Amino acid sequence: MNAAKITRTSKIKPRARFLFRSDGNAGAISQRSMPLRVIDDIADDVDLRTEEKRRRLDGWRESLRKARPNESSFAPDVRHLMEKYALTPEMLEEINRRVEMDLSIKRYQTFEDLRVYCYRVASAVGLVSIEIFWLPQSSL
Repeated sequence: MNAAKITRTSKIKPRARFLFRSDGNAGAISQRSMPLRVIDDIADDVDLRTEEKRRRLDGWRESLRKARPNESSFAPDVRHLMEKYALTPEMLEEINRRVEMDLSIKRYQTFEDLRVYCYRVASAVGLVSIEIFWLPQSSL
């Protein structure tokens, strides 16, 4: 499955889907957003039991570090993006951990617990995006 198909078939809101077109630079956005879409789609799949979702998320985490048998066909592309944009596995694992929190936590008991979730849902995604979309000052 390629990045364009993932974004077409994922649960992205129709108004936001224009960001993930498969033409020109927008196609690059599609490819770069693929890891985020995949893990969100695992968590959102109503046909999977929680244990299966966790198993798939663990497999995804392993694929960030090295090739593994029966991995998704786009895992090598993700590793290539990680190398190209100097993304560490830990950066994407923070996002993965947020998805895992969605599987078990329905209400946060403390502000600190909520802060960790907010970091993973927004800041971790932002830090990955900065590495991909950042332009050096000399390019402006």
